[in-house]
Amino acid sequence: QTEERFVDYITLVKLKRATLLLRETSMKVTEIAVRLGYKDIGYFSRIFKKQYGLTPSQYRVPENYDYQI
Repeated sequence: QTEERFVDYITLVKLKRATLLLRETSMKVTEIAVRLGYKDIGYFSRIFKKQYGLTPSQYRVPENYDYQI
């Protein structure tokens, strides 16, 4: 009914969950990927970047983050 493949829908749901976990927890990217069912961390990072234009690590760091000490 949505003209979207089921597997694509599930992927989007998982990636949305990943964004929440990246922003709201201190879990490592590898932990998040495994929790969401991805055994290949590289694949998780590639599909995340394809969807959001950033790697999971880049997504986690706020744009206005000041790197100075």
